[in-house]
Amino acid sequence: DEELKEVHELLDDTAKDKARLQIEVGKNRADLDEIKPKWRRAEKDLDAAFKRIQALEASLGEKDGRINALLSQKQQLEDTVNDLRKTLASKEKQLQAAKKQVEEETVMRVDLENRLQSLKEELAFKKSLYDEELKEVRSKTTIDFTEIDSRARSDYESKLIESLQELREEHSLQSTMLREETETLFESKLSDLKALAERHRNTAVASHDELRIMRTKVDNLQSELTSIKSQNDALISRIKDLENQLKMEQDSHFEALNDRDKELQQLRDAMANQLMEYEELMNIKLSLDTEISAYRKLLEGEEGRLKITPSPPRNKSRSFTQRQVRQAKRRRIDDTSSTTQSSTTTGLVAILESDLLGNFIKLQNTADQDQPLGGWLLKRQVDGGEELNYKFSSKYVLKSGKEVTVWASGSGHPHSPPTDMVFKNQSTWGVGKEVVNTLTDASGEVMAT
Repeated sequence: DEELKEVHELLDDTAKDKARLQIEVGKNRADLDEIKPKWRRAEKDLDAAFKRIQALEASLGEKDGRINALLSQKQQLEDTVNDLRKTLASKEKQLQAAKKQVEEETVMRVDLENRLQSLKEELAFKKSLYDEELKEVRSKTTIDFTEIDSRARSDYESKLIESLQELREEHSLQSTMLREETETLFESKLSDLKALAERHRNTAVASHDELRIMRTKVDNLQSELTSIKSQNDALISRIKDLENQLKMEQDSHFEALNDRDKELQQLRDAMANQLMEYEELMNIKLSLDTEISAYRKLLEGEEGRLKITPSPPRNKSRSFTQRQVRQAKRRRIDDTSSTTQSSTTTGLVAILESDLLGNFIKLQNTADQDQPLGGWLLKRQVDGGEELNYKFSSKYVLKSGKEVTVWASGSGHPHSPPTDMVFKNQSTWGVGKEVVNTLTDASGEVMAT
């Protein structure tokens, strides 16, 4: 009896130790479940930081492209200004040559006018001179006739008459010849002067026309020069504006670079802190796994030593050759009963949570890429009964890191895609002692249980 009592006491102590160890294991698993979301959030923050870095680098590349475009535009404007300066220099040279030609034509015109005036004066002088000579000749002839007539009228009247007649004839002939010669010379001189005056007049008219043309050219060159100067001033002001804009862009670019460097440094610090937290979480996880393994070995050793029936084995995940298997277990221990949930994932989407009251089933995309769920089936079987099948639409895509909850219509939750879907005409997913949830792809291959 005493030995039997000792055995019963030992069994009671072993049962108490087993219960205590199970409670501690449950607490450790609960702590592990609390750590896992932090770990996932840390990974999401790390991915967001990397995406932010990539966005900043893309923005930096865009600003570099804008600066290069502004520099090329500035170079083109400088080339245009240089061409306009060369054109302006050539136009100024043409203007100087035109001004010089106009001055020469003006001097030539004044010279021709002076020559014309001197020829007119010379013609008038020679005409007056010839008139005086003609008057002198006529007066001299008259005086000679009077003197001769008064001295020898009486003695040489007949002879004088003959001589006078001869003289008259000779004088008349000489006068006629002189008059004809004078008139011929006058006419020739006059015609020469008229021809010369006509030539000078034509030259003056041509000079006036050429001067008018030159003035027109000078006015056109002046207007063109004014237009070129205004264009040059506009281009210079445009260049100054572009330089100011380029300077502002460079300043903003440098500020953006400084902000990016500061943000990168902050992100690096945040990443370092997250990595430290991640390492701490990993250390805690490893220590918890080690403690759980030690507790399990102690329990199995005690059960083997005391020859107690071991606890039912937990569901093990299937092994697939080309897929990565992720397994997470969670155990809840109450005062009166315990519920064990186990999940196995062979693809990118995992069954994150299954409501014990049959209201919903939650899925999560744990990969870094989007997963199309068109034609996939979410199945639920309660206590070996009939399966409930929910089929995703052909265009539905579960984004990377996102979750989707499939609610039963009796839960009262609204339909709000893409995060909340309602299983129409199905009031509950079902409640029982043994519930199996399965996610299969369009080909019928099991992706998660």
